[in-house]
Amino acid sequence: MLKILKDRRGIALAFPLLLLILLSCCALVLDMGRAHMVKGKLQTIADASALAGASTAEVNVQSEYELIDNNGELELQETSSKADVKITDPAKAHAAALKVGFANTSDDFWDNVMGRYEEQIEGRQLSEDETGWSGVVSGVKSYTTETRVKLRPGFLAFLGVKGVTVYTSGTGEAFSEKSDK
Repeated sequence: MLKILKDRRGIALAFPLLLLILLSCCALVLDMGRAHMVKGKLQTIADASALAGASTAEVNVQSEYELIDNNGELELQETSSKADVKITDPAKAHAAALKVGFANTSDDFWDNVMGRYEEQIEGRQLSEDETGWSGVVSGVKSYTTETRVKLRPGFLAFLGVKGVTVYTSGTGEAFSEKSDK
């Protein structure tokens, strides 16, 4: 038994295999870490542009007042108030969202991805095979944006990986202090 433990002849075959497995794991960790960082940046873009689109909503406040006699002094007091919040111009919302989306990016950021803002879609969401940015009025007072890109493969390109798809979405909703939140 002691003789088998001291025999080192098989190590020459096991070492290259273990090294290849270790390097593959490191490559996977680096590529997935990069994808996670890009997803964070894209989430910022989606959230900021969705809030910009929702911020174009118009607020119509309707208030009722009552005239109160306070010891001979007339005072106007608000008895009820209601605010109606509504995105009335989808093109304006889209333009605001797109402007903020571009403001949150830089040219060198997009150099590392395959799907850029080549598609700028208004009024519908991205399909599964599209990359780019999409903005849509998703409710009376809400605006939703999506981003989908394909990252260029890094270390895993030698395994035949064509790209890693990264998808994010964000929804912003407008409200007034006098409206139902």
